[in-house]
Amino acid sequence: MKKSIVIIKKNLFIYNGEEYDFDKVNDIDNLVKSNVKVVILEEELYVKQFKSEIKENKMREFIDYKISNDFPQNGDVLYDFEKNNNIIAIYYLKGAKRIEKITEMAKNIEVKPIQFIIKDVMKKILKTNIFNCKVIIKLTGYYYYISFKEGLFYYGLVEKDKEIVLDKISGNDDFGEIYVDNSLCDLSLTNKFKIIKMNIGELINEKIYEKQRFYSRKIL
Repeated sequence: MKKSIVIIKKNLFIYNGEEYDFDKVNDIDNLVKSNVKVVILEEELYVKQFKSEIKENKMREFIDYKISNDFPQNGDVLYDFEKNNNIIAIYYLKGAKRIEKITEMAKNIEVKPIQFIIKDVMKKILKTNIFNCKVIIKLTGYYYYISFKEGLFYYGLVEKDKEIVLDKISGNDDFGEIYVDNSLCDLSLTNKFKIIKMNIGELINEKIYEKQRFYSRKIL
């Protein structure tokens, strides 16, 4: 089944290699009627983790309660969650209103922030679902720094200014191995990091455009 792939940024979206304003959705033939995969760029991904041994049949009730009471509610926030042993991670980021403009009449919708795609790439690189690592890449003018612990997204930042990114990384006690995209040859990091350079950007691009299963929900 053919799928439209849309890249959403803060102020525009990309479809078939072309950039569009969000008020131009109706000018693109068949986009809103198709199966759509939406990739969100330029947005911070936030997470709250909870220790719980809650049973699977009570999980949705627990998640709904936490989202209603512990998370922002402004109509533009997307949520998702995952569980690893007794850790439940609930994620949120902005972008719901932009996605609704593009997918209002779509049949099937899959939505992923770029941070989740990077996580999928690192799973493939490290050949395990349970891993600890840090990653820094640059996409469309933004730097992304992400820390994963036990296979879960733990912390990240999205920033245009390289020096701000480096200052925040160096000021954090989260040292160790850090995977850096080959394109970032001018990064200067403290020697407390073990830098591992890889062609992560190419792998991310492959992951965005590969065939994936569909999801019929407007969340992450």
